Amino acid sequence: MDSEKKLERHWYAVHTYSGYENKVKSNLERKVSSLGLEDKIFNVLVPIKDEVEKKNGVEKVTKRKLFPGYVFVEMIVNEKTDFNSADFDDLCGDVCLRGCFAGKNH
Repeated sequence: MDSEKKLERHWYAVHTYSGYENKVKSNLERKVSSLGLEDKIFNVLVPIKDEVEKKNGVEKVTKRKLFPGYVFVEMIVNEKTDFNSADFDDLCGDVCLRGCFAGKNH
């Protein structure tokens, strides 16, 4: 049963520096493709929402990050998807604090 539980996909929050979320997302998506991990890392998201601001009577729609400093990853955690491994050294450089996950225990 423990081995089955480890193969479940869950959402994880990867902590990054605020303002670098899209760079980390792009780097991770490229890494997933180059390592052939599409069967282990399913979705990479930077949640945003549109906000309408009124200034001097003019409405302007801006995009705001819902969770600045975080990229959300739906994945199966195993030795191939360990962000602390050598395969992910260039994922974020100094931008991403690898190994900082929130979510279900893994």
